[in-house]
Amino acid sequence: MQNKNIDKRKYSYDEYLKLEETEGMRYEYFNGEVFAMKGTSKTHYKIAKNISGILSFFFEQSSCETFQESIKLEIEKNNYYVYPDVIVSCDESDKKDIYFVRNPFIIVEVSSDSTINFDNSIKLHRYIKIPSLKYYLLISQKKSLIELYTRQNNTSLFIYSLHEGLDANINIVEDILKPNLMISLEEVYKSIKF
Repeated sequence: MQNKNIDKRKYSYDEYLKLEETEGMRYEYFNGEVFAMKGTSKTHYKIAKNISGILSFFFEQSSCETFQESIKLEIEKNNYYVYPDVIVSCDESDKKDIYFVRNPFIIVEVSSDSTINFDNSIKLHRYIKIPSLKYYLLISQKKSLIELYTRQNNTSLFIYSLHEGLDANINIVEDILKPNLMISLEEVYKSIKF
């Protein structure tokens, strides 16, 4: 989740890294501005944990890795860094870096009233420019609803689909995924009360 810029000054990339290190907090960084990451609701936490568990279990026998909340995504080197709720990377070069993911395969954001517009506009427009990204899932915490953006055939075109209701499923069909990835909304929203 994003909070307000902590102050009006601009930070260099090195100052940004030092700020996180000395304060022990997470900050998103864009064009010299830093944004403190505020805490999440229990609902947000449970949904992120559920989808992370689904993806971790599915990818555990593969070369892909799943990360939840505390791993930075580098969108633009030395200029734009965020902390998605869940990231899956299948890229070998990401395994060599202990702090960043640069080549995500899947990005998941759990939206709230305060982040929905940001997640569905600014982050969406930045995420879909990442060449390795195939899937962006935007999960509501107000009702059982997942918005899915799927890259088409290694082009810059993404197709939007809406999955709603606890009986809905998302079926991700990829050559590298055998069997296909099936995401049940009932599992994503396990133990969530609306």
